[in-house]
Amino acid sequence: MTPTSTKGSSTNASPKKIIRKLLNWLLLIFTLLFLISGLGISYFRPMRSITFGLLTKQLSYQIHTLITVPFIILLAIHIYFYPPFHPIKWMKKGHHHDKKNHKK
Repeated sequence: MTPTSTKGSSTNASPKKIIRKLLNWLLLIFTLLFLISGLGISYFRPMRSITFGLLTKQLSYQIHTLITVPFIILLAIHIYFYPPFHPIKWMKKGHHHDKKNHKK
């Protein structure tokens, strides 16, 4: 008997897919950290209460400052892998400007 492969199996995933998945997870983690630390700076009293004193204003500021550059780098790489606009794919789907429907 030979083992059958499943579509979602990580053993058959290409290195590019693994990198993309890792990038997505890292970006999600950094986004959440960036948002939470930003809230910890702006709304430090409620955030300190919510985190039982773990997240102080000073710690929030340090985290926010420390992860700013890595967050921007991850975001730039993510946009490179997943550009928001694919002109060729967009035109193939019929979203291009049609001259017949254009009103003068």
